[in-house]
Amino acid sequence: VGMAIGLLKRGILFNVLVGVAVLLILWVGGMLGYTHGLPLIPLILPSLSMSFSLWGMDMLIGRAERKQRQFVQGAFSRYVAPAVVEQLVNDPSALSITGKRQDATFIFTDIAGFTTMSEKLPSDELSNVLNAYLDGACAVVQRFEGTVDKFIGDAVMAIFNAPLPQPDHVSRAVRCALELDAYCEDFRIKMNAQDIPIGETRIGVHTGVATVGNFGSQHRMDFTALGDTVNTASRTEGVNKYFGTRICCTEAVAEQCRDVPFRPIGDIVLKGKLTPVTLYNPVTGEMAASEQFRRYMDAYNALKQEDPSAVSLFEGLERDFPEDPLVQFHMNRIREGNVSTLVVMEDK
Repeated sequence: VGMAIGLLKRGILFNVLVGVAVLLILWVGGMLGYTHGLPLIPLILPSLSMSFSLWGMDMLIGRAERKQRQFVQGAFSRYVAPAVVEQLVNDPSALSITGKRQDATFIFTDIAGFTTMSEKLPSDELSNVLNAYLDGACAVVQRFEGTVDKFIGDAVMAIFNAPLPQPDHVSRAVRCALELDAYCEDFRIKMNAQDIPIGETRIGVHTGVATVGNFGSQHRMDFTALGDTVNTASRTEGVNKYFGTRICCTEAVAEQCRDVPFRPIGDIVLKGKLTPVTLYNPVTGEMAASEQFRRYMDAYNALKQEDPSAVSLFEGLERDFPEDPLVQFHMNRIREGNVSTLVVMEDK
């Protein structure tokens, strides 16, 4: 009976309460039976046997569960929101110990010119700036219950829809990217005011199938994701520098995120790819309601159809909105004779 109670895996308090109840039934039943003429059944040895069984099962099962809880908390407490960690602790079966293929959305970020800045700042000041930046960026990711996969210098990789499923992971990642952009721009402006030359943060978002799980050796394991989807997400971040944008999303993201407006950037053939993919720049609701957005969409649609009127439409946009990076990108291509939205990238 003691082993059966322990196998229920309900915790120490449950084991003690049920064990005491069983022993009370044993002792009360034995005494009542004896007063009614039945032989006195053994009481001391069965009671000791149950106590030792409960203790042994707790040592055997409880220790394994505590190690599992410690593993989950240690592996994820610094990278995901506390609520997600609590769910994993309560239901460790939701955590894939081995890699499995699944849909996931990825965010990659990188600071423009960080290497140059790092050579100019003293090491202690650089460390303080980078730690403050990453701390704020992680806080934004955790607010949207994303998982901070890793840091690569100043770069951040975040995953959505893992380790726990998130039906709205694409929309969640895009909204997180917009908030990350707002945070990073505010951080940059404050640092520049203190003569710290930190650059813009570029953000890439892509969604698709990847292999997600724990990878590593017997001595060190990391929860991460592998596959072409991850590589594409990284390259999506990198091409921002060619467009002058700060956030770049793939067509797969824009198609599945209907609650955020986007501006198309172009039909881009990424380095190492053969087929073009339309890339998009997510915008705020205020921007989507503006004349600038409407006129850009008219000009872009004309450009996509290779309509000569696209030239005058973009010239008007350049005159009225000279600081719009996408307008400048397309105007530079038009001046080179490229009246098309197809762009073949020669670099990552």
